[in-house]
Amino acid sequence: MKFTSTLLFFLIFYTFPLIAQKPEAVKEYNAGLEYYKLKNYEAAIPFMKEAIKKDPNFYYAYRTLIACYEAKGDVKEAIVWYEKCILIAPSDKGLVFNLAQTYIAQKNYEKAVIWLKKAVDIDPTYEKAAKSLSEVEDYLAKKKARDNPEVINENEQGGDDNSTVNRIYNEALKEYRNGNYAEAVAILKSIDEEVTNPNFFYLLAISFQQLGERAEAKAAYESTLEVDDRHFDANLNLGTLFYNDKRFDEAIPLLETAYERRKNDRKILSSLARAHYYNGEFKKAVTLFENYTLIVTDDSEAYLLLSKSYEKTGDKRKADLAFQKAKVLGGNSELADELNSSIAEYGNKAGELAKSGNYQKAIEVLEEAITKHSEQASLHFNLGLNYMEVGNVKKAQEEFAKTIELDPAHAKAYQGLGLIYYEKGEFSQAAAYYLATVQAGKQDAYVYYKLGSCHFYLNRFNDAIDAYEDAIKLKQDEKQFYFGLGLACLKNRNNTKSIRAMEQALELDQMFHDAHYHICINYIEMNQFEKAIEEGKKILKKNDNYAKAYLVIAHGYKRLGNLAEADRYKQIAVRLDPSLRD
Repeated sequence: MKFTSTLLFFLIFYTFPLIAQKPEAVKEYNAGLEYYKLKNYEAAIPFMKEAIKKDPNFYYAYRTLIACYEAKGDVKEAIVWYEKCILIAPSDKGLVFNLAQTYIAQKNYEKAVIWLKKAVDIDPTYEKAAKSLSEVEDYLAKKKARDNPEVINENEQGGDDNSTVNRIYNEALKEYRNGNYAEAVAILKSIDEEVTNPNFFYLLAISFQQLGERAEAKAAYESTLEVDDRHFDANLNLGTLFYNDKRFDEAIPLLETAYERRKNDRKILSSLARAHYYNGEFKKAVTLFENYTLIVTDDSEAYLLLSKSYEKTGDKRKADLAFQKAKVLGGNSELADELNSSIAEYGNKAGELAKSGNYQKAIEVLEEAITKHSEQASLHFNLGLNYMEVGNVKKAQEEFAKTIELDPAHAKAYQGLGLIYYEKGEFSQAAAYYLATVQAGKQDAYVYYKLGSCHFYLNRFNDAIDAYEDAIKLKQDEKQFYFGLGLACLKNRNNTKSIRAMEQALELDQMFHDAHYHICINYIEMNQFEKAIEEGKKILKKNDNYAKAYLVIAHGYKRLGNLAEADRYKQIAVRLDPSLRD
């Protein structure tokens, strides 16, 4: 479907590095990329095919080839390469979702249902896919009812197209999505039939994990892998649990399986490199840390571990270079700042445990320290950080509050509480703590930005504007700050200022279509419909698949009385994004 090509191009060139691909394939890929940038898709295609021929697992070559065919409007060929790409990346839910949307654009709804179900199977919590699946199935059901009014729904007669297992799974999934994890577990455990669907066990595992029942979660993940040993999320989650427990020899094969399925995931690469290091497999750690530091260039701890790995493998020169890089970067963890206290022994021990991912053990060390040094605010703060890492928000909140009780000027503790309330959607409380963070002396652009976002959600648009402007004063190169300011001004009906802010966001990122779209919205509100249409068409010159641009142009034409053009543009918008139908 054409509408993914420009976004895909942006992701390919600016998000994902090319690592571990065959050099001869990369050479072909880069040659084709030059033609792609010039929008000479016909010329780019043979290079991408040659890259795939030289390296059949070259994920990004497939994605670029798909984008070429989409840009040319050759949907049939795009679908062929989508399906080939999915064979090498079967757990890429976004890829599967995009293929489903391609079928929707072609009005091949039956095929779309198949692929949307696959996307939901990959990730049962994938709301976008679930919503799209529901919309398509609802459309097909209504169409069937229109075309065959004499047919009675089998479910109304007491029949059930799904097995008992599927029915129970769907009931549990509904409870999970509503946050009722204990109910989801109870429903899943009520089954007395043989289960062969790996996602049944995976849903049980993530429900247990949400409840903090780690042993039960591990057992359920293992059951998932007994049915499907390549299940991406089960490998990743179980591997992470073993990693956190310092059971590195058990974590490594699981993380490696996950990494094979998602080579572009930096977090998995980082965890895998560290697991090999802590397991004493230094040659493997060197290779992985080298790949990781090519992508993430400011992780001082990674360079330090790379230096130690070089030392263990006898490469002193590279060890010295990596150590110097780590030294230049310095510590980039807030936790490290707190370790220079009068209780360094406990702090350093907890810090090392946290760095290795063993947050639960770090919690035990800090709680022991607090029994002896309960007056140390830094201990409570670090304990709160570790509770955040294991997902125990309630305990983290208590420890941050205790930190402030002991040290009323502890800005980071206020910030931690602000984050907790912000994530819970309690924006009034979050705003109070972010304001306290600032008043405690932490002049941080992102704190002001979060404060502005809280005010925005609370409809305090004047306060939001002030906070966004404070964020911009501290950091002028963050497009999201200008975008937030523009939205607040739009809500405040200060259209001229809103347009100026959105234009500044666009200066930082010319492909920031949402900012450009809101410029159009401002012109609509100002009754400058010709200008709105003009700006909307500018968006389409950069990305002719941005659905909302067609919609705003349609609105402009409608307000000008040109209903034929309005209807034409709206139809294109709905075809690109069915959710815009209403």
